[in-house]
Amino acid sequence: TSESPQDDIMSPNYPNVPPQHTECIWTIVVPAGEKVHMEIENLDVRPSHRCTTAGLELRDGGTAQSELIGKFCDETPHTQESSDNIMYVRYHTNSRSPNNGFKARVIIGVC
Repeated sequence: TSESPQDDIMSPNYPNVPPQHTECIWTIVVPAGEKVHMEIENLDVRPSHRCTTAGLELRDGGTAQSELIGKFCDETPHTQESSDNIMYVRYHTNSRSPNNGFKARVIIGVC
């Protein structure tokens, strides 16, 4: 068996504290016919109602208007997957004293 191509994405300065009021957006595109698998290895953000203070947002497509996969800010979620070959990822913190952020491994889902 061969390993799927993969890469890591993380908040700025990870594993240290990111700058205050940070927003980062990634649009992950894998070859047509494949899916994006995201294994969130660590999520350390300030929990808030609907993740408004800080969090990780995943969408099934390439834009902020694509279908929501989930917003995460209290517990590290299990592996998340797109239904097609594009995933929109947004990390943000509106806190003056943010926690350490997140690290995730992005893997091309090969059948």
